[in-house]
Amino acid sequence: TMFSYHLKSVLPPKKRLLSLTTSWIEEDIPSFDFGMSVVGDKKVEAVLYCKQQVPIISDLSNEVQVIIAGIPFFESIMKDYFECDIEWLVKDGDRIKMRKDNGELWNKLPVAKIRGKAVNILQGERIALNVLTRCAGIATMCRVLRDHADEHAFKGQLAATRKTTPGFRLVEKYGAIAGGFSPHRFDVSQMCMLKDNHIDACGGDIAKAIQSVRELAGFSLMIEVECRSMQDARTAAKNGAHVIMLDNFAPEDFKSAAKVLKKEFPHVVIEGSGGLSINTLQNFFCDDCDVLSMSFTIQGHSSVDFSLKIEKDL
Repeated sequence: TMFSYHLKSVLPPKKRLLSLTTSWIEEDIPSFDFGMSVVGDKKVEAVLYCKQQVPIISDLSNEVQVIIAGIPFFESIMKDYFECDIEWLVKDGDRIKMRKDNGELWNKLPVAKIRGKAVNILQGERIALNVLTRCAGIATMCRVLRDHADEHAFKGQLAATRKTTPGFRLVEKYGAIAGGFSPHRFDVSQMCMLKDNHIDACGGDIAKAIQSVRELAGFSLMIEVECRSMQDARTAAKNGAHVIMLDNFAPEDFKSAAKVLKKEFPHVVIEGSGGLSINTLQNFFCDDCDVLSMSFTIQGHSSVDFSLKIEKDL
């Protein structure tokens, strides 16, 4: 694993997670589940397999690998709600390579064993797998991109934006963290971002907008300003913005602007956003950039293939 700390400890308390996962279960099982009538409550052991067969981002890496992510959500469903015992063979953040030493792909690799009543395992199976496949998909995509940045000696952070799925943000942001990304702000209360529409709605006065927020929020809130020109960026920095987002700049324009701003305002965080893609990301790497933020890691991620198979009675 890449982490020296306890990753799942950043999540809300167990009861808060259970409230979230319970809502997913209630959506999937609102009343009768007639298929369970043939299953009964005998105790069984099931094996959770990773079956990924293709690279997440083939343009950057042909390595078929998976970053494990989503274990706390899987446990909340299968262990805390459905009262199953789980024996994990991996941890969140672990990198699983699906290719053997001889170059062939593993058909499937076991990552956990689940023991409990057959009815409980089968009722929780699809919900738990849905969360795990998506969370691990985001983590894997983020790790490939972070590896790509490291290969180009980019020291800044890569960040996942707030363009998340309503009701699923906690899972998606957790997946980004597990993949080595910064989660950026989690919600609008965590940092104030004054975007172009905010500035335009108050008459285009960046200085006035920053002052208004500062008077209301006090010293403890960071302020980020989305800037469309060097003039906007200088105005924002001079008036107390903590983060300057250079939005939709061409790569060379971004690099030159970041260099000038870092020299004039070394304490300000310089972020690049807009126009970033898998194929263009490396064009924005430079020493004067602190953060590159993007939404495609969450909005356009691939899922990792997991399956759950009941293998024996207990």
